Amino acid sequence: MPAPASHQQVLTSAMSRARKDLAGRPQGIRSVVLAHAFVVGAIAGGSERSIAVGGVESVSADIFDGFDYVALGHLHGAQIVTDRVRYCGSPLPYAFSEAGQRKGVWLVDLDGAGAVSAQRVDLPVVRELATLRGALPDLLASENHCGEIDLTDAYLSVELTDPVRPLEPMRRLRERFPFTLVTQWMPEVGAGSSPARRRAAVGHLDDGRLLIDFVRDARGTDPAPGERALLDRALVADRLVERVR
Repeated sequence: MPAPASHQQVLTSAMSRARKDLAGRPQGIRSVVLAHAFVVGAIAGGSERSIAVGGVESVSADIFDGFDYVALGHLHGAQIVTDRVRYCGSPLPYAFSEAGQRKGVWLVDLDGAGAVSAQRVDLPVVRELATLRGALPDLLASENHCGEIDLTDAYLSVELTDPVRPLEPMRRLRERFPFTLVTQWMPEVGAGSSPARRRAAVGHLDDGRLLIDFVRDARGTDPAPGERALLDRALVADRLVERVR
């Protein structure tokens, strides 16, 4: 069975067909290619999906030689590969990693001789993006602005550092910052601790110990006495069901 074609091979074949079609058209006609590709020399922003085909996702810019202009899609940030090969980027940010990107479009002119000029036109910012990090009580008591960004009007990604997982963090944050989109509990680890809280091998632990460890790992504290009683009752009920089976 033949190996699948690479992205370079597929686009090379497509451009060869386009050149053949162009050769049959009136001389001097302008040609514009629209392509979805990751061209060598461009820089990914980290929020784009892989477009790998056959294990290779990037293509060289020279496969577009012979065309007046190439308008590329896939990468979310505006980039100039060559004067004739450009990414305009996405019209809106698709991830918080794009917070520093100013979105826009290229206004491109092709003259009768095929010369290219391009002007960058910025798009309006619908809503700023910002990432906050800290303990929930501190964030709720913080100021409304971070630099020039009004946090009450921005899309927020919040990293919570509370040692114990806070209750209903999204609801509480949205009461103060209505456009909070993402919350993650990321407690700060102390010296000598690992992010995994030194998880031990679980093969030798009984069911009760596993449940207690799960609660501690999920929220940062051991279950309260009343919660331990509920866990014990659940284990007893589970064992009775297993016996009936």
